[in-house]
Amino acid sequence: TAKYNFVDQNGFQLYGGAGLGAVKVKYFNATTPYSNSETVAGGQLTFGGRYEISPTMKVYMEARYLKAKDAAVAFGADAEFQSKSIVLGLRTSF
Repeated sequence: TAKYNFVDQNGFQLYGGAGLGAVKVKYFNATTPYSNSETVAGGQLTFGGRYEISPTMKVYMEARYLKAKDAAVAFGADAEFQSKSIVLGLRTSF
């Protein structure tokens, strides 16, 4: 994912990003012994902020949206995959 800093002031940064890649979509049915997977194209959007609490440590919060192209996984049916997540973390560097 390529990221771009929109704001970078006094240890605080706001950033956004986008990326394209491959997503492996897996299908599994617990009631039958059938499972399948397919790798399809996908894209991701990211927006977040981070704050430097020391020269080697940053706290961050990030929202991500991932969408994959429909995957043909079961008996001619397509599976649609998308994910939305919010991540809170602590990043350290050496």
